Amino acid sequence: MNEVPKFSTIDLQFVKDYLYVDFEDDDLLIQTFIFAIQEEILSQTGYTDIEQLDNSRLASVMLLSMVSDLYNTRSTTATDVKIKFSPLFSQLQKTLRGQNNGYRIATVDEMTEEETAEWPSI
Repeated sequence: MNEVPKFSTIDLQFVKDYLYVDFEDDDLLIQTFIFAIQEEILSQTGYTDIEQLDNSRLASVMLLSMVSDLYNTRSTTATDVKIKFSPLFSQLQKTLRGQNNGYRIATVDEMTEEETAEWPSI
């Protein structure tokens, strides 16, 4: 896993590697989460085609984070199911929605050294 894949190409094996899952018992569950989160991201951002998000690393990271959150907090028994995502997910959705409404966030590759000079080093 050297780079974030395109949103539409994130598949079961990539997510299993991301989650460190090396067995097949949860394949259907993980695949269901992938499809559901892709659908949710499309719905919440107003995009209609999954490939429209291929140039957004943000969308890919959001997908992986949300699938991880669902997978790692699942339960076999529930009487009152309430799914709550991190507030970060709401902000990411707003950012992606803004990109679809005519606003576009520049990628790091498109920015000049001056624009990125003030960023803290990691």
